[in-house]
Amino acid sequence: MKIIAFLAFVFVLLASKDGKAENVVMAFALGAPPYTFTSEDDQKTKRDGIWIDIYREALAFRGHTLEPHFTNYNRVETKLKNGTITAVSLLQDRLPTLHASENAIHFRNFAFEQPGGTAPVQSLADLAGRRLTTWLGARTDLGEAFSKAVDTLSYYKEMPSQEAQIRFFVKRGIDFTIVDETIFRYLVRKNGKNPDAYKAHDIVGGYLRFSAGFVSEKNRDDFNAGIRHLKETGRYDAIYRFYADTYVE
Repeated sequence: MKIIAFLAFVFVLLASKDGKAENVVMAFALGAPPYTFTSEDDQKTKRDGIWIDIYREALAFRGHTLEPHFTNYNRVETKLKNGTITAVSLLQDRLPTLHASENAIHFRNFAFEQPGGTAPVQSLADLAGRRLTTWLGARTDLGEAFSKAVDTLSYYKEMPSQEAQIRFFVKRGIDFTIVDETIFRYLVRKNGKNPDAYKAHDIVGGYLRFSAGFVSEKNRDDFNAGIRHLKETGRYDAIYRFYADTYVE
């Protein structure tokens, strides 16, 4: 193992000297712990989060460094145009000029209901007439069926961060919120509540997988190689497990 680690270090060093390595400035979402730790309280963990750890190690496989840039996703187009960022951690359809990576990150989404709900919830149709909050861009991310279901709700709000989303759901008593299970459990506890008290309804398609997007095609290819390496060696799953075991369960 020491020999492998040494060879990996030499590879990174040589890549840097040849001018092949770059500092990739990548946009990440605000307030999505334990995927990203951005608030002052969360940063006391001394960890960066699932998302950043995976992407940093993937880029490092070919000698690159990662510089996270936390921002609201409705600002990424401007920041790409003015050169503030050179990549996005979550590629959306409205950024077609970027080079899309392979699937790099996934979220396991559920519709979480306030305690005490008695009406059966077996499909998106059962949300009709109810109040729902979710993340910014969810209407597009969750597909056509969800977009149509939004039109049947009595209230729908997309929030600029998932920290704000869960706080709004818990404090205001909104009927439902749709979010990744790991994020939900972490943030509900942070708001002083027991996540097990809420009902989880598996009606939004399960895993939602996203690509990253890069200005540079070469950086995209190097990132893909790193993601494949992490998955093949088991490191990818190990990062997920570490955060789930340490900060969620």
